[in-house]
Amino acid sequence: MAQINIKIGRDTQELFRKLGDKNLLRLNDAFKLIGRDFRKTASAIFENTSGNLRYWAQLKPTTAARKIEKYGFIHPTLKARGDLQKSFARQTDRDNVEEIKAQRATFGSENPLADWHQRGAGNLPAREIINKPWVEKNMKRWLSILSGALKTLFRKKGIIIR
Repeated sequence: MAQINIKIGRDTQELFRKLGDKNLLRLNDAFKLIGRDFRKTASAIFENTSGNLRYWAQLKPTTAARKIEKYGFIHPTLKARGDLQKSFARQTDRDNVEEIKAQRATFGSENPLADWHQRGAGNLPAREIINKPWVEKNMKRWLSILSGALKTLFRKKGIIIR
């Protein structure tokens, strides 16, 4: 499995409890927006046709030749029939992971290929779909979504945050 987990920390939960409103802890709508963004950005990973693999090892010549013979292309690297991409990009895909609770969310794929690429296997080097540079690049946007949701919840309580 390849996934990200987002969780509201205990300090934040305690602050909301002190404010006396359990509804401030319910961030389901924000997590749904983050999930939509996750699916969109994860799907884009599979569209890299440039061969610029920033995070991944190049395909071995034998693997590249086999991929050309079987699928007619080398790049995008992690794309063959598109099943793995769909497992990240389509919420309705049987392998798509989207678990949203009031204070935490998990997004990713349970497709066995996701784990295979994430960790590597045998002679196959890891080609992490969800990797630290990708998460860091997207985290600012996801935090902005959470921040906006929190500001809205606070505003409803009469607390203005700038």
